[in-house]
Amino acid sequence: MTRAAADAGVEAHGATAMPDAGDPPGARRAPDRWRWAWRLVALAAFAGGVVLLARGGDGMWFVTDEWAFLLRRRDLTAATLFLPHNEHWSTFPVLVYRALFELGGLTSYRPYLYTAIALHAGATAAGWWLLRRLGVPRLPALLAAVALLLMGAAVEQLYNAFQLSWTAPLLLVLVAWGLLERARPRADAGAAALLLLAMPWSGVALALVAGTGAALVIRGRWARAVLVTAPALAAYALWRAVWGVSPPLSAAALTRVPAYVGHGLTSAVGGYTGLPPEAAAAALVLLTVAVAVRAVRGGLPLASWAALFAVLAFFASAGLARVLTLGVEQAASSRYLHLAMLLLLLVAAGASAPVWRGRARLPATVLATALLAACAVVNVTALDRVTEDSRRLRGTVAGAIETADGLLAEGLPAVPAAMPEPLHAPDVTAEELLRLQAEGVAVDFPGPLPPAAPPEDEVAFRLQVAFTPVPEVTGDLAVIGGTAELRGREGACAEVVAEGGQTLELRADGRLGLRATGSDLLLHVRRGGAAAGLLRAETLRQLELAVPADPAGAGALSLGFPEAGTLRLCGATLVDQRPPTPAG
Repeated sequence: MTRAAADAGVEAHGATAMPDAGDPPGARRAPDRWRWAWRLVALAAFAGGVVLLARGGDGMWFVTDEWAFLLRRRDLTAATLFLPHNEHWSTFPVLVYRALFELGGLTSYRPYLYTAIALHAGATAAGWWLLRRLGVPRLPALLAAVALLLMGAAVEQLYNAFQLSWTAPLLLVLVAWGLLERARPRADAGAAALLLLAMPWSGVALALVAGTGAALVIRGRWARAVLVTAPALAAYALWRAVWGVSPPLSAAALTRVPAYVGHGLTSAVGGYTGLPPEAAAAALVLLTVAVAVRAVRGGLPLASWAALFAVLAFFASAGLARVLTLGVEQAASSRYLHLAMLLLLLVAAGASAPVWRGRARLPATVLATALLAACAVVNVTALDRVTEDSRRLRGTVAGAIETADGLLAEGLPAVPAAMPEPLHAPDVTAEELLRLQAEGVAVDFPGPLPPAAPPEDEVAFRLQVAFTPVPEVTGDLAVIGGTAELRGREGACAEVVAEGGQTLELRADGRLGLRATGSDLLLHVRRGGAAAGLLRAETLRQLELAVPADPAGAGALSLGFPEAGTLRLCGATLVDQRPPTPAG
């Protein structure tokens, strides 16, 4: 059988003929010893990258969504395993975090981080494997993968262990795409099993599975699309019917979704290449043209179609859920960049397949090698800077939590209800810290804590106010690390307990005036616990707090500043993260 006939036969089954590990059709295979030598080089490059990431992870700690799994899902019940995290099905990440918690508790982040780095490396290696199967020569494919592995712009992907909920399904689905290229019943069954296993990791899997089905459909393989994707989609539908919640989608977001998608793709290319936004957008235009040409000629491989549909589905669904509340700029979140760029590389590999054949192969390989080597340099160079920024953030979060823990140990009743900055630790509360202490769980940050900034250098004071619509409720106030004078107004009654720490009883129609006489002030006011608000003010020294008299209007507070007018804040869970200064 001729090569053309063989290619046509494979194409008839919905796959693209791709001889051994990326050799272009018609090319003579290299001797076995060279193939194994290249594989050893690739293994060494990946191992070196993993070691570099692991060393850079020293001093990292728990942030953001990790606290939800660590504190809220510690019992293996149906609720903890199957209730959504935000809108995501997260059964497998819950199990992984529970197992790692049993091994290391909260004293070391390394087990969590090393697990995530291993999955990140696995997903990137699967991308390298597909690049080779799509015909990309050895050296450009390896450089592209190394640049992805050490992509400094995707720092949240590298050093946030919670991202294993993304890299695990990405790894599974990439392997499934490689199997689907073989167009064999056993391969299809294996791909269907992998897609099913990817689904309980996060909502990212849904976009990847949708891209897989769309790729099979556009290739005219309707029956295969149903057989391969039906188990995963049926499992998701069952979970959604029993435990799931509707994602925060909005028809009003539709007009902004194209801008969100474009910004996300442009940011991925810019973060990977170091190009400015205009040049990154131009590169995307060239890629679009190349894809269109290959699509018209019917030569775009299945994996490239799947990657194209998956990345578009990912950004479109994220935009529908996020663009109205977080804006178009949220599409450039660093955790998105690795996923998006890996998929875009697979699209580019399929679109450029003819370049790697015939006379154009050598100059194209040289040019691609130079460009991808530059991308690798850009990413490795940025790694140290973004790693240090990430480590500093972890130290700040840990310092705030340790400060709150110290306040609890001293028996102060007015510890903020949540700490530190809720954007980075939304589920850490005083109640949970007390519970951990009662169970003998140590919460220790292994790295150095950053020094606290002098109070006079801070640009804002933060005030947490929790209130309730019940009239005549009793509240309390604590001033730590400074002196303050309390003055009752319009019927408010105040009792000064001691310098540096006061308690206050407020009536629902009362008004409190506070004037700080020291520059060292941490203020917390609590009334009930239904909601809270955040106050920021530059060089604030006087504060007037008005409690609404009408219970129906208790959802907002009026905060008056002599120099900054009046602010109205609605309920939120934002808190003070400033550590106190010891008296004296």
